[in-house]
Amino acid sequence: MKNNKKINLGFIINYRLDGWIGVTNYYLNLFKILTFYKSKYNVVILTDFNMTKKEEKKLKNFTIIKSKLFDRKNKLLKLLNLIKIIFFKKNKLIENFLEENKIRIISHTNYLGKNSIIPSIKWFPDFQELEFPENFSFRQKIARKLDIFLSSINSSLILLSSKSVRNNLKLINYKAYLKSKVVSHCTLLNIKKFKTKNYLKKKYNINLDKSYIFIPNHHWKHKNHIVVYKCIKILRDKFKINLVIITSGSNHDYRFPEYSTYLKNFIDDNSLNKNIINLGLIDYDDVLSFMKYCKIFINPSLSEGWGNMIDHANYFKKPIFLSNIDVHKEQNPSNAIFFNKNSAIDLSVKLYNFLTNNKMNKKIKYENTKIKANKFYINYSSVIDNILDKYEKKI
Repeated sequence: MKNNKKINLGFIINYRLDGWIGVTNYYLNLFKILTFYKSKYNVVILTDFNMTKKEEKKLKNFTIIKSKLFDRKNKLLKLLNLIKIIFFKKNKLIENFLEENKIRIISHTNYLGKNSIIPSIKWFPDFQELEFPENFSFRQKIARKLDIFLSSINSSLILLSSKSVRNNLKLINYKAYLKSKVVSHCTLLNIKKFKTKNYLKKKYNINLDKSYIFIPNHHWKHKNHIVVYKCIKILRDKFKINLVIITSGSNHDYRFPEYSTYLKNFIDDNSLNKNIINLGLIDYDDVLSFMKYCKIFINPSLSEGWGNMIDHANYFKKPIFLSNIDVHKEQNPSNAIFFNKNSAIDLSVKLYNFLTNNKMNKKIKYENTKIKANKFYINYSSVIDNILDKYEKKI
């Protein structure tokens, strides 16, 4: 890029930020990285008038532009926008709006059309519908397939976070696969101040005097908390070890609303209330503080796009027990111990061996997350630059 002037990089964010926390944290991390490395890009948030003051506060360091063009509640508008993309391969109203606000490219959130003069990148975190079709209604499956199909035609590039997710895309839509690129992200953490243990103890009325394991995952079915809960029971009953697990995250899985009750009943039925402490949704600063004081991380998930928890574990220099799913094996962190995603016995044996064998602990090595974050920034920047260069040549 020859021009030294900052490039306005647009993100259409018109959803409830607390309703999709994983994606929100991904965006906040990306914006933080672009700011940290003093990039040539100016992050511009394009949203509707439903964004709250609390949400604006989370995005206070970035330009926010509100417009009715992005109204999340207007279903007719959404349908008309989709029809324009399908039949005209562009949306002139949105295109004019972007030009007026000097937005050079849209990233991650929407496709603008094959004939649009403004390039767009569409990001897919994962394709969970391929691995767990039972988690989606027929209508949701059709909508996701249509989104991928339209993205393959009307985006400049499809961005993915892992090779395993790209392999899934190949099975769903080969044309989309050919248009895709993997840019694996890394969480940039540079924390100078944490909440004290006493603060956390008082706020959540819990005992933090003993060591604990931390799982900061929503209590969704595919996050697979149950394998850990069964493991804790085995450790207590068979190995006579009483471990404490602290979990945080939403207790509601809209696809399986009865699942949280199932987990709670398992805890009650097996008298594990002192072993498993569920905090629910808590402040992000508190999540980071619980991470700092924990002994071990566990991510038992059955499906992930890219495991952010691994970066946190490396930053805090904590070992992490990971389910043996493809994306975790692809990340293959040096501080990880893998276990069979469906076997509480396998996890319990590996936890027991780790806790009773100091040599295993000494073998653990930790990666430099700043180096990884810088690599993410370089790779993402090159994607943006290459797309803009191609569009400039067209014009």
